[in-house]
Amino acid sequence: PVVRSNGILLAQVVPTGGSLSGTSSVMQLDAWNWEDAIYKADEGVHLNWPRISSPGGRRAMYARYMGGGSGSSYDEQMEELTELFSDAAAYAEIEKPEKTNQHLEAIRGLFDGSQTLYIHSSEAKGIIAAVNFAKEHGVKRMVLVGANEQAWMVKDFIKENNIPVILSHIHSMPDYEHSDVRMPFKLAKMFSDEGIVTGITYSNQAYGYNLPFVAGQTVPYGVGKEEALAMVTLNNAKILGIEDRCGSLEKGKDANIVVSNGDILDMLGNDVVLAFINGRSIDLDNKHKMLYRRFQEKYKR
Repeated sequence: PVVRSNGILLAQVVPTGGSLSGTSSVMQLDAWNWEDAIYKADEGVHLNWPRISSPGGRRAMYARYMGGGSGSSYDEQMEELTELFSDAAAYAEIEKPEKTNQHLEAIRGLFDGSQTLYIHSSEAKGIIAAVNFAKEHGVKRMVLVGANEQAWMVKDFIKENNIPVILSHIHSMPDYEHSDVRMPFKLAKMFSDEGIVTGITYSNQAYGYNLPFVAGQTVPYGVGKEEALAMVTLNNAKILGIEDRCGSLEKGKDANIVVSNGDILDMLGNDVVLAFINGRSIDLDNKHKMLYRRFQEKYKR
């Protein structure tokens, strides 16, 4: 309810951990149960590409936690991934297998374009290796998740392969001691100017309601307001493969609409007063608002 009350109506629910985390689904944030909440089921597979080089400094602990989970070497993890994707590609060519393999069935859609491979990699060499690996095994659709300064170093490769990017968390420290201190704010403009489809997320689930303000933070650094809004609406819809249903106000699309009294991207102006999912007006109340009213009444008395 807290996230929903700030105008966020859809979310991609993403698994974490391990080299191949699993599949994600797009959910609407107002429903009685998960079946009702499903907007697009099993739309993507998440691959945490193993680190090629050992991280150092303050990011080392985080990288060890997110990089693969198994503690095995790069060569060992690559051997496992190669075997899995080779088997999955061969399995996908069989229209009706005699015996269903649930592991291979879960990623079958990567090879006919019905699923997207989301590549999580924080190093330039890893991005190139992951994309080439996916192409060699016949993966049709790819997205780079957590695009940072390392991704910027290989922007031409990303552009050449027509890969959309989801930026790393904008409200974060620069990657390196020698980095421009404002680099996380500038990357949205830099990638967008290259003609790369750029989306923005909020990596901390507990504070996900700040997503509009993260998009707004890119505006002082060169991104136009309409473009910033697109980075959390239409661009993300394109990345998730649901742009035919949502992401913009057009005839024939689902009526997922947010109404704000002020600038929705500005923390001082944002005041979401109405929201609709599939044309259905949704409740914008939440625990914080209820507590505010309760204690406001207390001091009135």
